Amino acid sequence: MKFYGNGSVWDRERKKVLCRFKDGIHEADERTASILLALGYEHEEIEEPIEEVLTRKEIMQKLDKNKIPYKPNMNKETLLNLLGGE
Repeated sequence: MKFYGNGSVWDRERKKVLCRFKDGIHEADERTASILLALGYEHEEIEEPIEEVLTRKEIMQKLDKNKIPYKPNMNKETLLNLLGGE
């Protein structure tokens, strides 16, 4: 999935650069796409949904299934970051 922006995006969970835009474009993997979608970056539409379209409840269910700890009051972006780290 292609995203449009400038500069770099920081990955808070992993404490490193998540991605860098080259000539204003970044071709994202599924985890990166989920995070960039949650952050509201402009992108090309895709036919198949990825994790960003999951509800908070569905994300928490996936975290539970994978035994990844989280706090119920975490926002969707933070939950996606946890899910992406699996």
